[in-house]
Amino acid sequence: MRAGRWLCIGALALVACRQASTKAPQQKATSMISDLEAAKLVNELGPRYAPPDKPALVPSDDAIRVMADFRDGDTFAPVAGAETLYYGLSYEVHADANSYENYFFCRIKPSGDGLVGFATNLKTDGWQEDGDARDIAKRLRKGDALPPSPAVKYMRSTEPDSGWFPLTATDGKSKALAAPSPLWLRQNGNRLLIVQKLPTQSPSRATPFEAAGRYAELWRVP
Repeated sequence: MRAGRWLCIGALALVACRQASTKAPQQKATSMISDLEAAKLVNELGPRYAPPDKPALVPSDDAIRVMADFRDGDTFAPVAGAETLYYGLSYEVHADANSYENYFFCRIKPSGDGLVGFATNLKTDGWQEDGDARDIAKRLRKGDALPPSPAVKYMRSTEPDSGWFPLTATDGKSKALAAPSPLWLRQNGNRLLIVQKLPTQSPSRATPFEAAGRYAELWRVP
């Protein structure tokens, strides 16, 4: 899915952006969203391709790690009174067992008496864009200062095609962005963890793969 596109020309940052949201048109939540069965999803995602003590071999290995951290995480506590940008990586695991790594960002802001937000992939085009996006993710993970970045400028300013969705409580530990395809949020340490379900059926599988989903770990952009 293509959610953001920004273009750097030459040594100067001349940015042109195009976004296509992964979400359907905005609608108001009418009932409380059920929380994820986090422990069950951890089991359904496994086993890892890499040995337990080794780095991930494929994105689905990272998805298992993120889902385990989500299971053990805390209720997400958004920054009060300010719009906040979070950025990092998502690991998509599809029903056909293929998995992919993507850049991913989330923005949350006050609206009326509550909060609204959206979360979506960031699509890069070319080595300059990819280098900037990867460098920012690496710096956030390490807690380093950020240089000027066309990616960050774009993520702070773009508007989602499908609008902003309410940040609501669930019947469990998670909060959720109440989109037609909800996104569940928890925090673990300094990371915002987001899980979004993907279609569970594939022509190559006889039975649905209930753990098909997008598993993202993001850091707050200062």
